Amino acid sequence: VFINGNSVGMQPYGYTSFEYDLTPYLNFGKKNTIAVKVDNSKQKNSRWYSGSGIYRHVWLKIKNPIHIKNWGVGISTPEVTNEKAKVQVKTMVKNETASPQSILLATSITNKKESAVANAEIKIELQPNEEKEVIQNLAVENPALWLPETPNLYTANVKIKQGNTDLDVITKDFGIRTIEFSAENGFLLNGKKIELNGGCVHHDNGALGAAAYDRAEVRKV
Repeated sequence: VFINGNSVGMQPYGYTSFEYDLTPYLNFGKKNTIAVKVDNSKQKNSRWYSGSGIYRHVWLKIKNPIHIKNWGVGISTPEVTNEKAKVQVKTMVKNETASPQSILLATSITNKKESAVANAEIKIELQPNEEKEVIQNLAVENPALWLPETPNLYTANVKIKQGNTDLDVITKDFGIRTIEFSAENGFLLNGKKIELNGGCVHHDNGALGAAAYDRAEVRKV
């Protein structure tokens, strides 16, 4: 990745997401040139042609100096019953200013009908250039559990505010369910035994190239 001819960084692996902070390299108020080069010629390749190029989305994001980190929201459901579910939201917030900042982290959960089912707010004090993980626990009454037959999803809206100003907002969908493994029962989803059948077969056709066949099944027992 280059900005105005200057190298910003290099990602040596082409199958994972990555990001760079462009701020130090930009000429504010002037024209800037951003270039991304992909070169797959200098590495050993697999037995079939893996391809090369930019074939996924690329975003240019403008963020407030006080923001939620990219990939900075994690959601889990550590306690689930038919009557109530505990939803834990971990949020990484960062203050990239040179002064202390006081912000409000507000998280709301809505169901598929877009009705609010849980809310939480917490005040946070951030020191200059500080990064902090904030944990919020929210309770959802009578949760609609996620199952393959009924893949119910909820939406978490995570927002940081300063006064009446929204500094950053992240929205993530998630399912409420429990997952267990045991030697006696195998895989349990929401307390019910599920049999997993899966496999991967690769067919090598020599000079003709290769084809891959993947199959996965989930079956309730």
